Amino acid sequence: MIETLEGLKNAEEIAKVPGITAVFAASGDLGNFSGYKMGDPDYERLINIVHDATIKAGKKLCGPFAWKDRADFSCFQAGNELAAIARGARAEMGELYNTQGKPEVGPFAAK
Repeated sequence: MIETLEGLKNAEEIAKVPGITAVFAASGDLGNFSGYKMGDPDYERLINIVHDATIKAGKKLCGPFAWKDRADFSCFQAGNELAAIARGARAEMGELYNTQGKPEVGPFAAK
């Protein structure tokens, strides 16, 4: 996982380490450590450093699930198990997912 500016400086060496099969571009951490946000041209250049080093080393390139359509990304981090269970329950139950009544009077009534 490459998540800091120091990691970016060493991305090629990290990606070449024997036994490493994939490199994860830590999108949120890179944003926090660089001060750039996703979509900024400078942020995208940082991600390209991870991309290029990983592909050059012949390893799998990983990132957040939101990047599933980005070129060369082949493994992803999605939500946790609880979020997956909730999405599955919502999909299975459809309109019946949240049928709890809404209070019309009292402190919890919509205002």
